[in-house]
Amino acid sequence: MRFDPKRRKYVDERGRVLSARQIKKEIEDYVALEEERVEREAAKFAAGAITVAGFFLYMENKIEAWHKVAGAVAYGGRIRMDARRDARIERIIKSEQSYLAAFRSEVATLSAEGIVNRAGMYPNAAYATYENQLIQRESDNGVTLGRRIIEDDGQSCEGCIASATEEFIPLDDIPEIGSQECISRCRCEIEFQIGDTEFRPSEIFTGVIGGQDQYGGGVEIN
Repeated sequence: MRFDPKRRKYVDERGRVLSARQIKKEIEDYVALEEERVEREAAKFAAGAITVAGFFLYMENKIEAWHKVAGAVAYGGRIRMDARRDARIERIIKSEQSYLAAFRSEVATLSAEGIVNRAGMYPNAAYATYENQLIQRESDNGVTLGRRIIEDDGQSCEGCIASATEEFIPLDDIPEIGSQECISRCRCEIEFQIGDTEFRPSEIFTGVIGGQDQYGGGVEIN
């Protein structure tokens, strides 16, 4: 997909406008693909085919790639990243790496299934980075009001349901995506209000998800 600056919409390879739901699906598909890849590597590690050092180096590099991709997409592409925005992403990466260090310290006590399941949680955190950096981006641009939108699938956790509001409220009063009981599995999104206009940023952000990094993940953001 690519961004059409004249229409301020994402379009597919044929130039057809993509809906907000389609844009979100692109992000979710990227995360799901990365989850599958990580779980395959975790299964190999649990079976003894990959060393501890090799597996956790793989995970460290993956975490850095996922969150840099998610952040760049949220902000409209690498060209729109600056020192302040890079620093925000680096703080997220540092936090995720600390969780990974705890995982490594406990890995000897986990079953093969436990290793795979735990490893599979890490790519999901990239979705939260994407959504939370959308909030930061809109705040940077002077937006002050928003509301949490939960998935219409009956699977939202109690915290997310309680945080979803009909009215628009100050952005600072909206709990971060991923901060409730469903943690990295959260798929809520934020809708913003400017004056009388309501919009979901997935309709207007700039970026391209595609390409391959050295670990098989899509990282091309223009």
